[in-house]
Amino acid sequence: MFIIYYIFCYFESKLKVKSWIPITILFIISLCFYETCYQPKYFSWAFGWRGTPSEFMNTSSINQLFMYFPFFLYGNMVRRYWDGAQRIMDSRWFYPVIVILVIFAALDALQWHTLRMTWAIIPLTLARFILLTMVFMYFRHYHQYFTQRTVIGRSFQYIGRRTLDIYLIHYLFMPNLPTLGSFFSQYRHNFILDTTISIFLALLVIGFSVITSNILRVSPFFKKWLFGRS
Repeated sequence: MFIIYYIFCYFESKLKVKSWIPITILFIISLCFYETCYQPKYFSWAFGWRGTPSEFMNTSSINQLFMYFPFFLYGNMVRRYWDGAQRIMDSRWFYPVIVILVIFAALDALQWHTLRMTWAIIPLTLARFILLTMVFMYFRHYHQYFTQRTVIGRSFQYIGRRTLDIYLIHYLFMPNLPTLGSFFSQYRHNFILDTTISIFLALLVIGFSVITSNILRVSPFFKKWLFGRS
């Protein structure tokens, strides 16, 4: 993701006119590749593929690039155009509209999964980006609770300063829990249970990643060449 983004930024910097159009085009292209990840009938790297997976796609992690790059770019675009994003968020009707949209897009009663795979991912993709937008809005609205003056704020800011470390290390601690997966496959999902387990496992992974990061940072060599900064 960083390699592609830095190359893009280099060529973008050569443009005479600064515009939102190049990053938007890259975002749309990344979305197109993202959609292929949910097309197992047509693409071997697709989520849920039952055939022989592409060895190159797996070893190069390009399939993960396809799945996560749009979200990386979305966050980047919000950060780039933060003033405009804030004006949209402060709009009187914006939040009610996206709440209605996300309920409509994620409502299981509508049985999106019965649609052709080509179309089913569209409302789900919409729901994911709206939920991400709501996360932005939540932390912005309650920003006073996430300052250095609160325990939660200090914890979140510390994790924020170790984001690159966690991103590089967390894969080593991702649990493989087939029994838990079988449980959720057999029984109807419960939002409270799903969320509680997810948060608990996420905190465990983050905790071990931070501990490992601090151990590696004892070495100035690792500190510089693995994480690039203090």
